[in-house]
Amino acid sequence: MGDIAFRQEEKIGLAAALALHGVLVAVLAMQAVRTEVSVFPERMTVSLATEVGLEAASPDPVAESRAAIAPTLADDPAPAPESAAAERVERAAPTPPTQ
Repeated sequence: MGDIAFRQEEKIGLAAALALHGVLVAVLAMQAVRTEVSVFPERMTVSLATEVGLEAASPDPVAESRAAIAPTLADDPAPAPESAAAERVERAAPTPPTQ
């Protein structure tokens, strides 16, 4: 039988594999001698209710796209409406119904 010779790529790959395995063994050995213990937080308890949420609470979806009613882009921006900002009406807080 002939001599077993490695090509240059095989030598590099073997050296990298041996080095990385050495690093892995060192990390695992450091974990074994570590004195600090990680404390995990308490687990959360979840209960599944069958009576709550049987009806959809989301609002009705808009049939028409918002893009259809969006303003069009222009080179010159429209001036800000001054009357809406000047005319602020104070509303009285509604009183809750009495029983």
